[in-house]
Amino acid sequence: MYTSYVGRRAIDIYNEHLNDGSPLSPRAFFDNVLFDTGFDDARYLFWPNNAPFAQPKYSGSRDDPNVRQNALAETHEKIGSIERPVGHLLMGGMADGPMETTSGQVSTVGATADSEDAYCSWVGAMCGVGVSGGLSLLIDHDDILRALIEGWFHYRSYLDQTPGLKGNQIETWNGQWLSHRFGWDYNPTDPLRDFDPHVTKSSGMSTKDWAQVLFALARHLPDTRLTVYVYSLGQTNQTIGFRPLLLPEVQRLAELYERLFGDVEGVTARRLADAFDPEYSIYRACEQGAIGLKALRPDKLRQYMPGGRSSKMPNTTRSENKFTRYLIFQTWIIAMLNNEDLIDTTEQLAEALREYAQSDERAKTTAKRTAEQVLEASHRREFLESLSEVVKNDATHAPLIDEIGDEVVKMPSSDFPLFATLLRLKYHVFSQQQSV
Repeated sequence: MYTSYVGRRAIDIYNEHLNDGSPLSPRAFFDNVLFDTGFDDARYLFWPNNAPFAQPKYSGSRDDPNVRQNALAETHEKIGSIERPVGHLLMGGMADGPMETTSGQVSTVGATADSEDAYCSWVGAMCGVGVSGGLSLLIDHDDILRALIEGWFHYRSYLDQTPGLKGNQIETWNGQWLSHRFGWDYNPTDPLRDFDPHVTKSSGMSTKDWAQVLFALARHLPDTRLTVYVYSLGQTNQTIGFRPLLLPEVQRLAELYERLFGDVEGVTARRLADAFDPEYSIYRACEQGAIGLKALRPDKLRQYMPGGRSSKMPNTTRSENKFTRYLIFQTWIIAMLNNEDLIDTTEQLAEALREYAQSDERAKTTAKRTAEQVLEASHRREFLESLSEVVKNDATHAPLIDEIGDEVVKMPSSDFPLFATLLRLKYHVFSQQQSV
C-alpha cells in the first residue's frame, strides 16, 4: 500500500533530519515517536479504525496509561504475526473478509505484508493531508514530510494547551498546519504564533479548503510539479488515485494577481489565497486529471459567462469581498488566456462600447441594443458580426475594433468564452463607475 511507502520515506527523513541518536527502525519509530506523540494520551492524534487502540476495551478508558500500554502491546502482538495487508493493522489495507465494511478492497490476488510494512503504514496514514470534501492527500516530498512530522509535535502541544478540543484530527491538522507552515505568518522561533485552525466546540478543527492548501504548497515549491495520492480512510475506504499538482501554474496565478492589481489597497498574493473560493470540490478537481489552473476556476464565474444562469453582473462598488471576487475573476481569466495585454484591450473596448451606446440620443435604443449584442455573443462569429454593426454605425473606434477582431480570429474557440466574460466584466464595472 502507498501508506507503507510514504511512511518508510517519512521515517528515513526523520532519521536524517530530526533524530539525534541512532536511526530508528519502523518498530522503534512506532514506539518512540508515533505512540509517544500520537497515542500515549487520552486524546489520540489519529483514530486507527478497528485497530486495538480503537477497540472499546481500550478506547473507553484511554485516560489510564496502563490501558494505553496494553493497547500498544496487543498492537505489537498482532502486527508481529501479520501475513496479509488487513486494514486494521496495515493502514489503508483490505478488509479482513468479504462481509466487512471495506469488502470492496478484498482481492484474490494474494497480497502479502510483513510487520515493517504495517508499522510504516501507520506513519504514512498520519502523513495524510486532509482537505475540504472529505479526502486526503499523500505527498511524497522531503520538505512536506519533514514539516508534517514536526507538525505532529505541535499538534500534541496544541491539544495540551486547548482543554476540551477533541483529538483524532491528524489529517485535518496536517492540512491546517501545512497552510500555516508554508504561509506568510510562520515564525520558526514561535511556530504556533498567529496559527488559527478555526476551532469550534462542536466539531473541533475545521478542514482547510483544498485550494488554500494548494496555494501554500505552491508558495513553498513554486517550480515543482508534485504527484499526490488522493484517498480517504474510514469505515469504507475510497481511492481516487494519483494526480499531479501543477504548482507552477498555481504560483503564476498568485503572482499575476499581485502584479496586475498590486496598486489596489489590500491586493496581495496572500489576499488571493485567503479569499479564493473555487467552483470545484476536490472530487471535481481530481476529475480534471491534473490539479492546476483549470481546476481553480473561481466559484460563481460560470454564471457570468456566455450562456450562464445570471443575467446580472456582480456588484463591484458596495462590498470589498465582491470587489475582490471581481479581481480574482479577471486574474484567473487572464492566466487561462495567458495574455496580460487583454486587460487593457478589453477595457478599451468596454469604454468604446459604452460611449457608442450613449452616442446618439435619437438612435440611443438601437446603439444600446447593438452594444448589448456584442456583449452577449456566445461565439466568435456572432461577436464579430455585432462588432461590424458598431463600426457601420460609428467608425470612431474602428482601428481598435479591427485590432480586437484580428485578436479574436486568432484566438482558439475554447478561449472565446473567457475573453467574452472578461469584456462583460469590464463593461459592467465601467458602467457602474459612470453611474456613481
